[in-house]
Amino acid sequence: MATMMTVGMAEHSDLRAQNLQLQATINQLRDALDAAAARTESEVQSARAAMASDAAGLKETVQALRDTMDGQAIAAEAAMQALRATHAAEAEQLKSAVNVLRVQLDAAHADAAQSLRTHETQAHRDQEILKEQIRMLRIQLENQA
Repeated sequence: MATMMTVGMAEHSDLRAQNLQLQATINQLRDALDAAAARTESEVQSARAAMASDAAGLKETVQALRDTMDGQAIAAEAAMQALRATHAAEAEQLKSAVNVLRVQLDAAHADAAQSLRTHETQAHRDQEILKEQIRMLRIQLENQA
């Protein structure tokens, strides 16, 4: 029995040693797991911070592009309005010039028609005078003959 007790104590001592060794291993594994979890959490936080920074940078870039595009659209619309105004002014000037030329042409046509009538009237008078002179010359010739 003493042997059994010795064996029982030895087994108990071995179990106790194994238990302590297992607890030490568990503690080491727990510490390693905690350290790995801390590293993972740190890496996750770093990744989140990097992603947040990238997202903020992308948002700023997108906003800058929007602002640029809006500015270009406003400038293009202003240029288009200016071009329309210029063309409208040019069209108005051309209409005005055409109207002035039409009035001048009508006046020149009227002057030419009046001048033609005056010349026709003068030519008719000259013909009448010449006819009268011819008649008078015939009479003179008849009286001389």
